[in-house]
Amino acid sequence: MRGPFTGPAVWHGPDLADCDERVLRLSSRQIAELRAAPHTARTPGTTPLRTAVAHFLLPTLAGELEGAAEELASGRRWVLVKGVPVGELGEADAGAVLRAIGQYLGRPLPLGADGHALRRIGDTGGTAAGSAHSDCRTRARAPFHTEESDLLGLLCLRPARSGAVTSLVSSAAVHNAVADLRPDLVERLYRTHFFDRRDRHAPGERPYLAAPIATRYGAAEQ
Repeated sequence: MRGPFTGPAVWHGPDLADCDERVLRLSSRQIAELRAAPHTARTPGTTPLRTAVAHFLLPTLAGELEGAAEELASGRRWVLVKGVPVGELGEADAGAVLRAIGQYLGRPLPLGADGHALRRIGDTGGTAAGSAHSDCRTRARAPFHTEESDLLGLLCLRPARSGAVTSLVSSAAVHNAVADLRPDLVERLYRTHFFDRRDRHAPGERPYLAAPIATRYGAAEQ
């Protein structure tokens, strides 16, 4: 039987009670850099998927984001950024700020056939289930799930009057729980499963994703 995952990626809810080291609190200068980011990014002929770090000059924040990228790659796999000046930005500029932060953490990928790198999440009172990448506008509670990308960024533009709680779970801890409670099911996590892409595929691509639920890369515990 495969052994359990170990390391900082394995955590439980109570472990987050004192997690200040995972919170990036922006300084006034860093906030000013983000305010300027939408104007820096407005380079003629440059689409969101073709932008690069050079389009978002963040002199003092860049180093902090490099540390956040390391935390995402080999730490607990999540980082909370506090102080983004969303109240001073329109929706388009807020999207540019989110792209600016994302450029220092990874490489942007299209979220669907339309090639967009961002999706808006809102609530129109519907009941259709969906994911953050599907422009979900519903009061229905979505179950825990993953996305096709390695990283996912969420930026709150306006707080909801009630509800709208975002919960995180450690997939490594879930894996270990399955091993403890149902060891007979662990090997099934490593088999290839087929996931419906819900029409988020480009023309010529398969409408499903074939991938295992759990993966180990070399000797590293992921």
